[in-house]
Amino acid sequence: SRFKILIGFSQIFSSFRVSIKMEWPAGFKQLMALFDFINVDLTGILSGVDACSLFSPFLTQFVYHMLLLPFCLVGILLAFWFSKCCFRRGRDGTLFSHTTKLMNMTIFLLYPGISSKVFRSLKCQKIGDHLYLEADYSVKCFVGEHLNYTVLAFICMAVYVLGIPMGSYLILRKHQKYLWDTDSEKHQGVKQKFGSLYEQYNIDCWWWEVIEMF
Repeated sequence: SRFKILIGFSQIFSSFRVSIKMEWPAGFKQLMALFDFINVDLTGILSGVDACSLFSPFLTQFVYHMLLLPFCLVGILLAFWFSKCCFRRGRDGTLFSHTTKLMNMTIFLLYPGISSKVFRSLKCQKIGDHLYLEADYSVKCFVGEHLNYTVLAFICMAVYVLGIPMGSYLILRKHQKYLWDTDSEKHQGVKQKFGSLYEQYNIDCWWWEVIEMF
């Protein structure tokens, strides 16, 4: 749980450069940049390998980033199905519990980077008589191509930025009476599946992970 908190802090810390507009000291910006990899922005990581051959416009990167989470979750579900059907494993439910836990961890790792990308796709600066996208000054905001991406950004905001925390809250709320009740038959299963969402907090603060996400 401490490791999870450390990862969460590092993800938030590294996003300050793009989410808060101010003149950061050069050394502090470099320190924040060291933690960029924790936000799992594959387009950003790959572009650092060869900026010319792997370059793609920001809006294209945005689409790839929005597709990353569903592709990862589908891959995990396919692995679960393959293990259950081909190797006859997980008949007692443990495989499903581990799969759910892995999916929760994947969502936790990708959520900050996805949220940052959504807001960056809407963050514009006025230059002259026009608004330009700060992440790519070749793009005029809210007109032409960017208007279509704006619709996609608001959809992703509803599904990812708001949907994931609210979904986490509803899941924990549904199983609240089993979270700490060690005498319940369902406790161990709930703990294996969703323990990463509440175990590091006090019993009265089982919902705090949702606040931390926001």
